[in-house]
Amino acid sequence: MRKKTSQQFKTYSFQAAICNTSTWGGFFETIVTPKVNLEFSKALQQKFLRQKRIHLDNTLVTSFEEFPYSGTITIKVSPQDIKEVAGKSKKPHDKEKKDRVKPERELTEEEILFEDDVLIVVNKPSGVPTQATLDRTRDYLFHMVKRFLKKRDGAKAYAALHHRLDVGTSGVMVFCKQKHFNKEVSEIFSERKAHKVYHAWVSKKSPIEETEWTVENFLKKENIKRKTKVRSVTSDGDKAITHFKKLEETDNGYLIEATPKTGRTHQIRVHLSEAGNPIFGDRNYGERFQKCRLMLHAYKISFDHPKTGEPVEFVAQPPSDFSISDITEESLETSTEP
Repeated sequence: MRKKTSQQFKTYSFQAAICNTSTWGGFFETIVTPKVNLEFSKALQQKFLRQKRIHLDNTLVTSFEEFPYSGTITIKVSPQDIKEVAGKSKKPHDKEKKDRVKPERELTEEEILFEDDVLIVVNKPSGVPTQATLDRTRDYLFHMVKRFLKKRDGAKAYAALHHRLDVGTSGVMVFCKQKHFNKEVSEIFSERKAHKVYHAWVSKKSPIEETEWTVENFLKKENIKRKTKVRSVTSDGDKAITHFKKLEETDNGYLIEATPKTGRTHQIRVHLSEAGNPIFGDRNYGERFQKCRLMLHAYKISFDHPKTGEPVEFVAQPPSDFSISDITEESLETSTEP
């Protein structure tokens, strides 16, 4: 009888901050380590989960549903996995060249809100993805920041991503510039030590009488045709809490300040939409949406500096396109989103 040999595994460790995830369920697009650049299919990643081969900061990962954007990932990969991945691309160099990001614009000095030896804080424009998308040639903010630093500081420049904003959302984004402080910056966001404030222009479909109010309920994700949508549920959901304040009222809408106390996907957008006040430009959560950008802006973020421990606060003034003065009834369209 042939003796059965045990499966040999190689363990890869890397920072999740340099791991690209898609917008359709949290799966990896590319696993990036100092020596390898592997692309694992969704099916292979599901196998890794079932076989308990993925850990985040030494804790077993059982689902990608609430997968964070920071931390240290370890994955056990077998020689057969490597063969399976390598066999799907006969010309890896040609594929790499084909999928290279095509820069659309460069980060400007005016868009940098703050910088020291540990952090660089940027005012993200609306319409620019935070991280890589399924279209690997599409430019994204994380890539822009790395290009900016590399051009200015040389090849040793470094940046790590620990949180994100939706494509349509503008505003303040924080990146880490030193590997040594990745753990501290990661904990700021994973342990919700950062205080965030957003501004949103919303519809007057439902009159808002209160000056301040809080929404607390449970939200659940649904993946429909590779699109993530969120709705409130009475059970089997994650608690979501948002505090709101009415800042301004115009003929067209309300300017709302939103302070999320939890970090659920699309939390602010869903809470406002389900209250009858969808954010202008939100085709996912508005029955009728405006032909304009998503009117959601990350206005302010504050936390204790990862190096000094001193409290810091960064404010991103709204850009010129964060306005509803030109919104009219004729500009409304009926949403065709699922």
